[in-house]
Amino acid sequence: MAEAADAGLTAPPVPVWTVMGETVLGASHVRDGRPNQDAFLAATLADGTALMAVADGHGGALHCRSERGSRFAAECAIAVLRTWHEQAGFAHFARQFPISLVTAWRERVAADLATHELTRAEVPVAGLPPGRGADHLLANPVLAYGTTVLVAVVRADRIWLAQLGDGDCLVVDGGGRVRRPVPPDDTLAGNMTTSLCQQDAATQFRTAQVVEPVASDPARVRLVLLSTDGYANAFNSDRDFLQIGGDYLNWLDEQGPAAIARQLPAVLT
Repeated sequence: MAEAADAGLTAPPVPVWTVMGETVLGASHVRDGRPNQDAFLAATLADGTALMAVADGHGGALHCRSERGSRFAAECAIAVLRTWHEQAGFAHFARQFPISLVTAWRERVAADLATHELTRAEVPVAGLPPGRGADHLLANPVLAYGTTVLVAVVRADRIWLAQLGDGDCLVVDGGGRVRRPVPPDDTLAGNMTTSLCQQDAATQFRTAQVVEPVASDPARVRLVLLSTDGYANAFNSDRDFLQIGGDYLNWLDEQGPAAIARQLPAVLT
C-alpha cells in the first residue's frame, strides 16, 4: 500500500509516498503444511515514484515451484519498471509492459531450469489434474512456476496499474471512496485464474491509468492497495472487503505509516 502526501502536479521531484507491505501464511497453508507462495517487492525512486509488485503462486501439484515463480514475478516487475523509468517513461505502459514482464519472467524461469532441472522425483503425482500428468509437466516445466501478478506505478500526477489473474488493486481518495480501476476479468471463476505460465499471458493482462487532480481536490488518491485473493477471501462479502480502504486510510491518519508497518503482520494474520 502507499499513502500520498499532498503534492501538486508541478511540485519538485521529492519523495511523497510511503510504501509498505507484508506477506503472511494463510490459514489453509498452515492447516495443510504448505509454504507461503506469495511475494511482495517495492521500491521508491529518487524522484518520488513508487513501484509495487505483488505475486501469488498457484500452488498445487501442477505448479510445484510457484513460490519461485511468484518471487521471480515480483523481482522482474520491479526491474522492468526501473528500466522503463530510466529510459522512456510509461507512455506505452498498457501495451508494452505486459510483453516486457512476461519476457523477463520467462527468461528468469529458463535460467532457473537450466541450473535446477525439474525432475520426475520433484513432481507430486498425486493431485495432478486429469490429462496433465507428470509427463505433461516435465515437457512444459514453465507450468511449475505459475503465478499471478499485480503491479502499481504511483507518481504525483498519475498512477498506472496492471494485473494478471485474481487479486485486488484498490485506490482510495481523500474522501474515503474505494474503487477498483482495473477492469474485471469475467473468465475468472472459483480457483481458476490466468497466469504468467500461460503461452498467451501478455494478452491476458488488464491495465488502468488514473490521472490525478490537483492536490486540493478530495478526489485525489491517497492510498493504493494491492493484495492477493487470499485477503479478500477472508471476508464474508466483497462489500466487507472494500471497507478496508477507508479503514486503512483512517488508521494512517490516526497513527501514521510507521505504526501500521509494525502492526501489519498481526493484522493480516
